[in-house]
Formats: sequence, structure tokens, C-alpha cells
Amino acid sequence: MEPTEAQYLIINALETLDLLDQQTFDRDTGIWYISTPSPALTIAMILPSGDIARVNLPVNLPLQRTDAQTLIVNALSTLELLQQRFGDRETGNLYIRTPSRVLPIAIILPSGDLVPTDWML
Repeated sequence: MEPTEAQYLIINALETLDLLDQQTFDRDTGIWYISTPSPALTIAMILPSGDIARVNLPVNLPLQRTDAQTLIVNALSTLELLQQRFGDRETGNLYIRTPSRVLPIAIILPSGDLVPTDWML
């Protein structure tokens, strides 16, 4: 089994924010195991749907479709790494604050890419 786009979006967001300590992908189950500085889930699974779950959760959950920003926000929220968020209705951008040392305030573009808040200057 190969990783899904939803899983890649979350891994990319955590890596960009420097909030991913360790990771491993299990090709047999399609589950990505991660370790983060999360106070709630230090070790967690990223399911193929993009949902974050405790390691001992049964994994026969249905695949759900959702947009890139929602996947990233849900992952950060579940890991208790999202401190604030603000959506800009005109641009569709989502501004976030996290405990990231490299990018504490960032923009999640509708595509799921994370960029610094000054990216257009």
C-alpha cells in the first residue's frame, strides 16, 4: 500500500513546522506512525483518510474526503499543536499559530502548502 495524499499533506505540514520528531510508514496497513511534541498524543497514527488516531485504535475506518486545509487543521488540533487559527474569506487562506520554532505563525494555502506570513512581500 502507498501513502495517501491526505497523509502526505499532514506529514508535509508537520515537517514544515518542525513538529515531527520521528515517522515511519507501514506499507502492509497503509498507516503512518508519527512522534511529535504533542502533549496529547506523543505517538500517533495517521490513517489513510488523514485522521489522527491513538496507536491502539482499530483501523477499519472508512476513507473520508476533505479539503487540504481541514486535514492539516484537524491533525494539528488532535495533536494539540494548534494554538490559534483565523480564516481569510477573501483569499481562502488560513492563518495559524503553533508551538513551532521555525514557523510559529504560518499560512495554510487552500492547496495545503504552508508558507510564512510574509511570503508575498
